[in-house]
Amino acid sequence: MHRILVTGAKGFLGKKACTVFKAKGLEVVEADLPELDVTREDRVREFVAAARPEAVIHAAALTDVDGCETARKRAFKVNVVGTQNVARACRAVGAKMVFISTDFVFDGKKRGAYTEADVPRPLNYYAQTKAEGEEAVKRLAGDWVIVRTGVLYGFNDAGDKTTFAHWALKKLGEGREFRVVDDQFAQPTLVDDLVEGIHRLLEENAAGVFNLTGSEYLSRLAFVKKVASVFGFKPGQAKPLKTAELKQAALRPLKLRTSHAKIRKLGIRMSSVLQGLKEMRRQMNA
Repeated sequence: MHRILVTGAKGFLGKKACTVFKAKGLEVVEADLPELDVTREDRVREFVAAARPEAVIHAAALTDVDGCETARKRAFKVNVVGTQNVARACRAVGAKMVFISTDFVFDGKKRGAYTEADVPRPLNYYAQTKAEGEEAVKRLAGDWVIVRTGVLYGFNDAGDKTTFAHWALKKLGEGREFRVVDDQFAQPTLVDDLVEGIHRLLEENAAGVFNLTGSEYLSRLAFVKKVASVFGFKPGQAKPLKTAELKQAALRPLKLRTSHAKIRKLGIRMSSVLQGLKEMRRQMNA
C-alpha cells in the first residue's frame, strides 16, 4: 500500500491520518472542502479517478450529534449520500475503502461488550446515518473495511477544538466548577492509536468490521478527572451531572463497551486513558 486518499483531511482524524501516513513514507492525497464535496457524485468520481489511490480513508462526515438531529437533510446528504458516492468511486478504481463509523450505532443497552457482529440499533439520527453508511459501503465498495470508534482525543495543532478532551481542558482552564455527565460510559480513543490501527488493517489487507476504541471503559466524568490529573488541574472542579438533565436534541447511548478480541488477533493494541493523555500532553509540549 503506497498511495492513500484521505477525505475529511482538514478534520481532527483526517489531519492525524495524513501526518502519520506521510511519516511512514506513504503518498497521501488530501481531500476536503472546497476541493472535494463528497455529496457531488460526479466530482467524487473524477477526483478519485485522478488520484488513483490504492486505499481511501473516508473520514469526511457531519459528527455533531445534536446538529444532525436538527438538520437531518444535510446529515443524510453528507453521511449517507456522500458515503455512497465514495464507495462507488472506490469500486470503480479498485481502491480499498476504509469507512470511519462509530460505536454510537448501538443503543448502549447490551449487557457486556459489543462485538463487530452485533446488529446496530441507533438511538439518534447521527447514528442512523452512520449505520446506513455502513450498509452502503458493504453494498457498493467492493473491497472495504468498516472501523467503529468513539470519543476521539489527542493533538494535531493549535487549531484543535472539537474533541471532548479539548472541551475539558478549556473548562478546567477557567478555574471554576463545571458539570460533566457521569452516566455515559465508553472507551475514549487516542487518535494516534486509531490511525495506527487503520494502518495495520491495511497492511494485513483486512476486510470486514473492526472495533478500534480505547482499552479503558469509563464515564465521561471519570475521563475529565483523568484529563485534570495529567494536565495539572484540580479534578474536583468537575462535578457529576445526569444525561437527562441536559435535555439534548438527540438521545445518547449510555453504555458503549466494545470488544477487542478481533483486533487483538491482528496484534493491534489500544492505549489506556492515562497512556493516551500523557502522549497527548507530550505532543502538545513538543
